[in-house]
Amino acid sequence: MIINPAARSGRARGLLLPILPSLLARGWRVDAAESRSHQDLIDLVHEAVNRGCHTAVAIGGGDGSATAAAQALRGQVVPLGILPLGTGNDFARGLGMPLDPRIAARALVPGRTRTIDLGEVTALTTGETRTFACVAGIGLDVFALEAIARVPWLTGRLKYTYGGLRGLLSYEPQHVRVTVDGQEFSDEVMFVAITNTPTYGGGMRINPGALMDDGTLDVCIVRRTSRPRLISRYPLVYAGRHVGLPEVWQARGGRVEIASGRPMRVCIDGEITSLTTPIRVEIVPRGLVVLTPSPGDP
Repeated sequence: MIINPAARSGRARGLLLPILPSLLARGWRVDAAESRSHQDLIDLVHEAVNRGCHTAVAIGGGDGSATAAAQALRGQVVPLGILPLGTGNDFARGLGMPLDPRIAARALVPGRTRTIDLGEVTALTTGETRTFACVAGIGLDVFALEAIARVPWLTGRLKYTYGGLRGLLSYEPQHVRVTVDGQEFSDEVMFVAITNTPTYGGGMRINPGALMDDGTLDVCIVRRTSRPRLISRYPLVYAGRHVGLPEVWQARGGRVEIASGRPMRVCIDGEITSLTTPIRVEIVPRGLVVLTPSPGDP
C-alpha cells in the first residue's frame, strides 16, 4: 500500500491509519510506503511489483495518485486498488468504490478484478507522452487548477467551485480545432475535457455517458460564452443536465487531436503538466487491471 501524504490537503495519513487494522484482520499482508512526488509514486509501484507483489498495489490518495499508479501498472497483471483519500476521487467514483475510505478498504478485500481503459496524451511538438485514468483537458480547467493550488485549506466541491470562478476571471477563450475520429470542431472555447470517467472535478458529470471499459474516450467542449451564463449553468453539470445546451459540443472516439492558434497547457487528473498543444489523445484499451467492489457491496 502506498499513500500520498499530501492528499486530502495533507490529512491522508491520519485517514489511512484506522483502515490498516481492518485489512490485516481480513488476511492482507500490508507493506506501507509514502510517496514524495508523482515520480516517486511511480517508482514505488515499480519497486513493489519487482519485489514480487502479486495480490494488489493499493493506493491511498486521489486522482493524481491513481493516474501515477496506473502509468506504472499499465499492461501489468497486478491489479490496482484505490482508497479514496483525495479531494476529487473521480477515479474511485467511476469504479463504483465507496467514497468512505474505511468502507472502500473492506470492498477491496475480496479481490474482485476488472480490466479498464486508460488514455494517453502525446505532445506532437516534443513527443512527450502521459497516461491518464480520468481526464485530460485544456482551457479554463488549467486556470482553475492554478487557483485551487492557492487555497489548500478548501476541500470538496467548494474547492472546485472556487477554482472555476477564480479561473474565469483570468481565462480568455482560445480558438481550437478538434478532431474526434473524423468529426471536426473549430471555434473559440472555454474548455475541452477528454474523459475516461463520467465525472471529473469532484463529481461533475461532464460526460455522463462515459464508460471506463468501452474502448472510447468522451469529449465535452464548451464554446465561448459569457461569464454570467457559464456561472448560471455551472450547477447543471453535477447532474449531467448541461448535455444538449447550445454551447456544449460532445463526441466519442478512440483518437482525439487538438490544435490551437498558440500553445495551450494540458492538465491531467488534477495536475498541470508540461505538455502543450498540439496534442493527440488516444484510448489505451484494457490497459489496467483494477480491484472493484463485489456486487451488493455498499
